[in-house]
Amino acid sequence: MRISKTQSVHPGGAPHDHHRAYQIPEACERLQISRSSLWKYAGLGRIKLVRIGGRTLLSGEELNRLLEEGVP
Repeated sequence: MRISKTQSVHPGGAPHDHHRAYQIPEACERLQISRSSLWKYAGLGRIKLVRIGGRTLLSGEELNRLLEEGVP
């Protein structure tokens, strides 16, 4: 597993990023889910998105939680 300088590995073995927030396409790529799945889970309250200005983002903290716990 290759780890960039902005990542670390936690006991579960999954790499964690330390970005503050991700745009939807990048979040989907990292979670390995489709955009429609991300929006579905967000609508069900299983994924928390944030709005900053006119952009919808996934926080780095939320991404790490989903990487650890798995996408619902």
